[in-house]
Parts: sequence; structure tokens; C-alpha cells
Amino acid sequence: MEVTVEGDAPRAVRWRNQWIRIERAIGPERLAGDWWDERYERDYWRCEDDSHGPTLVIYSVLDSGTSNGWYLQGWYD
Repeated sequence: MEVTVEGDAPRAVRWRNQWIRIERAIGPERLAGDWWDERYERDYWRCEDDSHGPTLVIYSVLDSGTSNGWYLQGWYD
């Protein structure tokens, strides 16, 4: 998944070979695992597009505070 970021918030998402412009990005909500059990960090965003289509839930995987890629968690109709 490809994401265009402005500041630290997603502004456009390329999903299923089309670009979706993000009108409102809510987040981030950071989730992290325990240091003793496979540590992970993810920033989750709820993204609403300008056509009032599905709300996408995407997240970036963080490594030392820097994004290592974006992934789609799911969507709401």
C-alpha cells in the first residue's frame, strides 16, 4: 500500500490501484508490545475520504520512531 503523508498524517492512499484522497485522518493511536515479548510499535489512523465512501483503518509499522511501511487493517462501510 502506498501512502502520501503531509506532516505526520496520511493525506492520500493508493489502494486497489486507485488513489483515494483523505479528507480527514484521525490519529495516530499508538499500540506497542511489551519489551520482553516481541516488541512492536504501530501508529493507527482512521481515514475518511472526500466522497464519504468507506472509512479506512491503516497503520504504519515503526522502527526506532520511523515508519517502515503502511498497511490496511480494514474498513467500515
